[in-house]
Amino acid sequence: LIISPSFRCLRSPCNILIAACALFDVVHQAFLTLIVFNLVGRCLKSKSETFSSVQFLPEMGVAGGNFAILSIGMDRFLSIAVPNKYRTMDVATYLSMQFVAIFVYCAFIVFLMVFFFRDE
Repeated sequence: LIISPSFRCLRSPCNILIAACALFDVVHQAFLTLIVFNLVGRCLKSKSETFSSVQFLPEMGVAGGNFAILSIGMDRFLSIAVPNKYRTMDVATYLSMQFVAIFVYCAFIVFLMVFFFRDE
């Protein structure tokens, strides 16, 4: 894939985080739409565990998107609060830390879902 020079300026950390947020929103909306189309017209007499398992991917999209929005806010704050350090930071390390934080948050949401439906 050849990227024109005009698109190279869009590789800032903020723009990459915005793209990640958009990707999480697409995951949420796409899987939610597929689920709705599959459930319409069916008799929905099942346990809430079934609904939670069906909603797993949309919920991960919401959780990832919400934390990506927080990451965008933190990125913009850092760019204003410490502009010299922000300009000289290692972008790959910075984005890796942001995506690890998003992953950890999503893992915590999965833990809460499993913990809520554990056997009593």
